[in-house]
Amino acid sequence: MIKYIGNTRKRVAVLCDNFKILYKIQKIFKKRRITAYFEVKKETFYDAIIFVLNDLDAKKLLKREDLTLLYTVFNNEIHFLLDYASILKDFFVRNAKIGIDPGLHNIGLVVVAENIYIFGEIFSEVQDVLDLIDAIIKYNPRLSNILIKIGNGVNYDIFLKTYLPKYIHSLIKV
Repeated sequence: MIKYIGNTRKRVAVLCDNFKILYKIQKIFKKRRITAYFEVKKETFYDAIIFVLNDLDAKKLLKREDLTLLYTVFNNEIHFLLDYASILKDFFVRNAKIGIDPGLHNIGLVVVAENIYIFGEIFSEVQDVLDLIDAIIKYNPRLSNILIKIGNGVNYDIFLKTYLPKYIHSLIKV
């Protein structure tokens, strides 16, 4: 069963020392209808805390019996949403499914990671879709399984034969 990323009972706090990045994260959460706490209070119990740092060598996910901590860097929206899905699952995301429906004028795209719906939008440019797929491939820690499903839209053949062959060699399953 696929869950929406915003439907969770976990109390997640986000701490960031850069106000520009914090503002971007707040915009992402508002757009995706995700509830998070940006002011940590002593009397409130949190299930998870995300520390967004400016400079970090490697991401860290620490799981304790009642609290999960994630140390990460903000690169872009899809990477941060994958990090947020990791904090909901208490382990780094390993699998992602990308659904693409190339229509006559627009391309619909959906991303599901570990059975959590994290991203869905309609794009008018093919390059935007390819950039998003490329960002998912470059996610750190590397995803072990990426499945791309292409719907039988109007431009199905063109999208499959023209744009995706360069990603077939990037260790993903098409």
